Amino acid sequence: MRDHKLEFIQKADDGVVPKLKIVIAAHTPIGAPFVVGSHHIAREIALLGHDVRHVPFPFTAIDLFRDENQVFGRLRARSLLRPRHLLTGNWALEKLQQISPFSLLPWRISGRHMTEAYLATNARLTWFGKGREAADLLFIDHPRQAWVTFAIPAKKIIYRPTDIYSFPGNRDDEVILALERFLIRRADMIITTSEAVAERMGEFMRDMELTRPLEVVLNGVDLDVFATSSASTSTNRLRKTAVYVGAVDERFDAGMLGYFAHHRPDVDFVIAGPLQKREPLPSLPENVRILGAVPYEKVPQLLQGADVALLPLNDHPFNASRSPMKLYEYAASGLPVVCRFTPELAKRNESFMHFYRNGEEALVALQRALNVDAEARQRAREAAASQSWRAKVKHLLDLVIANG
Repeated sequence: MRDHKLEFIQKADDGVVPKLKIVIAAHTPIGAPFVVGSHHIAREIALLGHDVRHVPFPFTAIDLFRDENQVFGRLRARSLLRPRHLLTGNWALEKLQQISPFSLLPWRISGRHMTEAYLATNARLTWFGKGREAADLLFIDHPRQAWVTFAIPAKKIIYRPTDIYSFPGNRDDEVILALERFLIRRADMIITTSEAVAERMGEFMRDMELTRPLEVVLNGVDLDVFATSSASTSTNRLRKTAVYVGAVDERFDAGMLGYFAHHRPDVDFVIAGPLQKREPLPSLPENVRILGAVPYEKVPQLLQGADVALLPLNDHPFNASRSPMKLYEYAASGLPVVCRFTPELAKRNESFMHFYRNGEEALVALQRALNVDAEARQRAREAAASQSWRAKVKHLLDLVIANG
């Protein structure tokens, strides 16, 4: 850990923070089918006037030929020469650049033993043009981005894990563990998106006999996008609609979706998100509609036509530590949320959440959510109003400065 202090970003007498050069080494590029927390953080920091570089996972030549990456991989390749090309719409800001790295060294070839020499070599063999310029702050959202610490000189490094990345059964578990331990040693501060991840980071630090400032900043909601929508509260429609927005992947409980749809044929279930499960979805009743990926800007309109939102989480280890962005996006739209119980989500103590642990409880939770009145929907909007990304990012920077 470096022994310098962040004197260069101490607030002036008038409370103004000087403009900073900030790098966010994240996992998902801006312009991908998903809008994730790092995108919102990058945008809000840029709106504050700081210079921001958003650096997603490197990709290699093989990514251009894999079916699931072909189209977007080619777009990312184009962005190597035009770093701002993908930043369109609300993300097209003068202070925000996206640098898409191209690597000659696939990250997994290190095998079980991740070394600093490998990370340094990876950094040398990864091309991202002007992305190597020094930064005041370097945020790293995923262990696979540890190589960036060798590529970009930074005055302060913040590790911002958004999940518990290592768990038994994960084929990359040992490599991820080694990367996380490296980042904890290298970081000046750790900021997590959930209490569960913070507890895991605390365990690591105790095992390593290290101390680092450790804070929790939950994921937020873009109120400019979602608070302008108003979920349907009509009681005249013969059929109600339950909606899920997000990835249909290994964390999604397709069995529970089928259970809901089978037992509530009077409800339409709308699933909006790319299909990423390795196994095909089971046969589903006719009242389930799979839309596939929906553009971010169209999600508020989709939520307007729904009565209830779903978070059908399965037993995947990632779900225990999740701070789902869609939670407060649903709430900002006035939707009650039917959600599989996790201790992490239960800590929110939000009245708009209706938890279940099994099928019987799930049907009760769904009915309870379908019965909520306009006052309950307004309370959901009010709960979301205190979770804006704008406020989260200001708090995030205040924490970094305070721990300088």
